[in-house]
Amino acid sequence: MFSLEDCGRLFPLRAPEEPGLQPGRETQAFLGATMKIQNFARACGALVFSILLIGNARAQDCTNEASLKSSQPGAAVEISFRNASAESRRLYWLDAAGDRKLIAVIAPNSELKQPTSAGHAWVVTNDVEKCLYAVTAANQPATIDVGGTVVAQVAPPAAGVA
Repeated sequence: MFSLEDCGRLFPLRAPEEPGLQPGRETQAFLGATMKIQNFARACGALVFSILLIGNARAQDCTNEASLKSSQPGAAVEISFRNASAESRRLYWLDAAGDRKLIAVIAPNSELKQPTSAGHAWVVTNDVEKCLYAVTAANQPATIDVGGTVVAQVAPPAAGVA
């Protein structure tokens, strides 16, 4: 199983250098810590999401939704859609013409196990129908995270602490 420690070894935390920016030491320490955490979260979030999809399902950019459609049914598989966000997600199956068919609403902090067939296309949206994820089922079961990003909060250093 991939862990945050593995991600830390792959993407060491470091603040980017800002030429010409010379804030006070307290501000610099705070900005450096914030940038480190943001860079780490971006790099590892994308990597973890990619690892979940490799060999299990193919994720497409939502801008391609108009060209997505389900192919003839292949092997029976199951895709688990995990929603760790505080907002619900709508799960649509795309038929052979590419039309959305509402299958379920995934409640916040829940998981939906959806039987499907390899080659079938799925779209996950928010409550206002904006596409967030597009997935095509492969020949193996998959777990797809469809919401929720852990964001670390860093308090500014106390006055007089550098």
